[in-house]
Order: sequence, then C-alpha cells, then structure tokens
Amino acid sequence: MTSYRIHSLPLLFLALLPLSSPVSAQEDLAKESQNPIGNIISLPFVNDTNFGVGSENAVENVFSIKPVYPVNLGEWNLINRAILPVIYQGETMEGEGSQSGLGDFTYQRVDYSRASWKQG
Repeated sequence: MTSYRIHSLPLLFLALLPLSSPVSAQEDLAKESQNPIGNIISLPFVNDTNFGVGSENAVENVFSIKPVYPVNLGEWNLINRAILPVIYQGETMEGEGSQSGLGDFTYQRVDYSRASWKQG
C-alpha cells in the first residue's frame, strides 16, 4: 500500500504539469497574434454583403481571403500578405443576370530587420 502511494505522487505531479503549460502557450500566441509583424501564419476570411445594388436592389457578396505568411531570412523577416476577393453580384438590371468571379488580386510585402525593430 505504501509503495503504491509513493509511485502515484510523481504520476499525479506529471499529470498536472501539462495543465499549466497550455496557459502560457496561449498567452504567447495571443501576444504574437497582436503583433502586426509577428512571426505567425494566419488565414483570415472576410465576408462583406451589400444590399440594394443597382436598379433591381440586388445583393452583392464579397468574400475575401487574406493570408499572411512570414518568412525568416536570418536577421531579416519577409512578411507576405495577399488579398483575393471572390465576388457574387445578383441581377442589377433587368435581364442582365447574376455575375460571379474573382476580383483584383493584391499582394503586399514587408521587409524588416529584427535588430532594428528591437532597438526602436
């Protein structure tokens, strides 16, 4: 009976150890996600719906895919951001029909040095 209790104490400690770790990992992830030039990959989606478009009061839906992908190049970070809208527009004029397709693709790149960022 005594040896069972001695062995269960380290097992209990090891079982409780991972419970404290995810909290700090979540805090670190929350801090990193708020940093506009953080080293984190994100894939946000934005959906905009416009009502009353054209003479037929059509509905226009713009679904934008906005991935952010940082690349570490030694002392430099290269942050790639793209915006790709997928658009649906209902019939705006009688007999015209609805339309859908891809909007203008936008690409943005930001280069920065981690050393200069830490100093300033």
